[in-house]
Amino acid sequence: MDGQCQAITKGGTRCRGQARASGFCFSHDPVLREARHTGAAMGGRNRSTEARVSRLVPSHLRPSVEKVLAAIDEVHDGTLEPRQGTAMASLLSAAGRAYEVAVLEQRLEALEQRVAHGQQPSGDAEGVVQGDRA
Repeated sequence: MDGQCQAITKGGTRCRGQARASGFCFSHDPVLREARHTGAAMGGRNRSTEARVSRLVPSHLRPSVEKVLAAIDEVHDGTLEPRQGTAMASLLSAAGRAYEVAVLEQRLEALEQRVAHGQQPSGDAEGVVQGDRA
């Protein structure tokens, strides 16, 4: 064995991947097929809209975001009137903007307090209130 994967590509050439003990690279090893599939599925779930929302949206707004995401599907399926979906999205957008303004006001107040106490505002976020992303 020369260390090169034994698999033949769609183009008819031999795969240039590094062979494992089985003689195939990770991508072509039939024994690892299920592991590759599971890993790909997990990767897809971690990049999904739901996963991004969980990381980026404050915890108290998540239920509303989830409802709007569900409403999108319902509008698409015809089980929810588009006007209702639009109204839901508008209300969520307004709530998001109000939250953003509140967070910015808190951060500004914290900076003003630092300056008032003779502290130099720094580039770090220490002492500055951040949004709840837990």
